[in-house]
Amino acid sequence: MFFAVMNIDAQNAYIACYGDNNVSVINTVTNMITATIPVGNTPIGVSVNPDGSKVYVANNGDTTVSVINTATNMVVATITVGRNPWGIAVSPDGSMVYVANDSSNTVSVINAATNSVSATIPVGNLPIGLAISHNGHWVYVLNDNDNTVSVINTLSNSVSKVINVGIGPFGVWVSPNDSMVYVANQFDNTVSVINTVTNSVSATIPVGAGPYGLSTSPDGSKLYVADNGNNADSVTVINTATNTVITNVTVLSNPYNTNVTPDGTKIYVTNEFGHAVSVINAANDSVIATITTGSNPSSLGNFISPACATPPAPVVITGPTAVCDGQVTSTLSTASTYGSYYWSTGATTQSITVIATGIYYVTISNGGTCTATAHKSVTFEPSPNPVILENGGSNLCSGGSATLTVGSTFPSYNWSTGATTQGITINGGGVYAVTVTSANGCTGISTTSVSSSCSIPTFPAVTATNIGATYAMVHWNPPACYYNYTVRISIHNANSWTAYTFPPNSHYTFSRLIHNTTYDWQIRTNCDANAVSNSGMSAIHTFTTSPRLEEGETEIDASSFSIYPNPADAQTTVAFSAGSESNYNIRLMDITGRIVLQNNVTSVIGENQYLLDLSPLAKGIYMLVLQTEDGILQSKIVVQ
Repeated sequence: MFFAVMNIDAQNAYIACYGDNNVSVINTVTNMITATIPVGNTPIGVSVNPDGSKVYVANNGDTTVSVINTATNMVVATITVGRNPWGIAVSPDGSMVYVANDSSNTVSVINAATNSVSATIPVGNLPIGLAISHNGHWVYVLNDNDNTVSVINTLSNSVSKVINVGIGPFGVWVSPNDSMVYVANQFDNTVSVINTVTNSVSATIPVGAGPYGLSTSPDGSKLYVADNGNNADSVTVINTATNTVITNVTVLSNPYNTNVTPDGTKIYVTNEFGHAVSVINAANDSVIATITTGSNPSSLGNFISPACATPPAPVVITGPTAVCDGQVTSTLSTASTYGSYYWSTGATTQSITVIATGIYYVTISNGGTCTATAHKSVTFEPSPNPVILENGGSNLCSGGSATLTVGSTFPSYNWSTGATTQGITINGGGVYAVTVTSANGCTGISTTSVSSSCSIPTFPAVTATNIGATYAMVHWNPPACYYNYTVRISIHNANSWTAYTFPPNSHYTFSRLIHNTTYDWQIRTNCDANAVSNSGMSAIHTFTTSPRLEEGETEIDASSFSIYPNPADAQTTVAFSAGSESNYNIRLMDITGRIVLQNNVTSVIGENQYLLDLSPLAKGIYMLVLQTEDGILQSKIVVQ
């Protein structure tokens, strides 16, 4: 069983996967994906607003921006912008969203309150990366084909300055104190450092091949650059005080962007063709986790939610972690009351009912922008299914005993008789029940009804079959309790009975009968050896024998005896029923009528079996003949 409460101050990383057209939500404490959110076509740019309540996703393939409500992880608005939106950033007060449209050579300004475009600003050629200063006054737009940065004054929504940088500027990040702007130049493998006071490049730092996205630590002391090109597959770590490279951290294929958690302890790297996110420990610059996401993770922009200023009380999910399948459901509930709830099942109530094994999450909020998340594992254990086996039940009607046993072994048993053993001995009929408990604590119940009465057998719809001129087989359904049976037969309405007593069976063959004659027959259940306890005779059943056979004719009825296996190899068994002890001739003839095998046997009353050795015979088709003084039965057999 697994139970865990997540850190209530956890941030989420929102990873745009442009190959799957969705956003993977990663909890940065557990490094688990907690949600997958469908968005527009080819999502690339991502920006989380300052209070963490909204995430804006630039869908490069369909000229839209998706707005995600982080409390529900659902898209609540879709805004049409310019062609092929790429970089995206939200103003520090959350009121405006700026989107770089690379095929329109514009920046769309979105009013976050109305989710509508309020302005469109012309910039340079092929704008990609975009970032906003922490004071909200300036937007820095990277023009990839012009090798420039357009500086937009947010008060006038106009370009106030154009700064030349390296070749193919792609990713941009503003330092925490707004003093520097860092620009990753993908085609000359450098980072340009712009002094925001002079709006000029103050330093150029060589990095790995094809730098894309980049970000600083919360204190601005380090810069992390994703080296996307020429199989660099690394993150360059820069000391911003000296503008020198400290180290290179190997990650997966084609890292696209980096973001640092608000506490500065971890760096999350989206690996475009590694289809995963690498997590770097900031203390020693080593990869400590790899999280598989959707296809082609990118997330150009600030994709990690901000720190929670006033976290809600810790979340504890109550309810059982193990439930017996088929007996009860499991109710999960938060131990405390919060302003809102969002479960992984989609429920928005404080409690949910679950019916299947799984891990269930709840995200809560107290009406503010800070949330807390917890999850709990629930396992539905299989309930036992005991089966009661009866042995010796036929003894009960004669005053004997029988046993009832649970067919499988369990840790504990509780019978309706009070016994606690796997099996019990009973001396009479009735309804018996047992409750078993399995090793996982789940219970199962089985009930059986045992009869001790000496009852007349019941009968099938057809009570006589295999009717010949001198014989017939009669049938019944055995009762629960019996010792043996007595059948009797008489010519119809003559009331002159001949009786036969024989061991338990479900059929009996009468022989030496008269052709074309109707007979009455009855059966009685004997419940002790002396038939003192018996059921009495059943109602009369009748059958009529076939007409006499003419001389030279044979009566062929394959169902009155059987041969198995057929086809056969070395040996086969001949099975037949006999109503009396008689002499039988069994012979095997080839297709020319030549007898190749012959034996005389004496039958017993009831079922008879005779094993024939076929090993001396050649392969082929033979005729097996079973002959008595009353007639002949025959059937083909194949020797192979």
